[in-house]
Amino acid sequence: MPVMAHSKLRALDDDEREQMRQWLANWQRAGPLLEQERTERIRALSDTDAARMALDLWHFAQPGRGDDGEGFLPMKRALQKLENP
Repeated sequence: MPVMAHSKLRALDDDEREQMRQWLANWQRAGPLLEQERTERIRALSDTDAARMALDLWHFAQPGRGDDGEGFLPMKRALQKLENP
């Protein structure tokens, strides 16, 4: 992603730091619950549904839509998750 010439990093103020702490605390609680749900849903997929999802992901890797290898990464990740839930 290109960086604009005029963009600069700035320090967070106290309110922003507190919001960041709260956001991280929420994700520490919610993350494992969401991962458990994701794992359960993947395990519950039929072979047909998993194959259909793989085909849907394949459409992201169509030539002429940017870097040809670009679309393979999301598909590879999704298939790896199906293989090792």
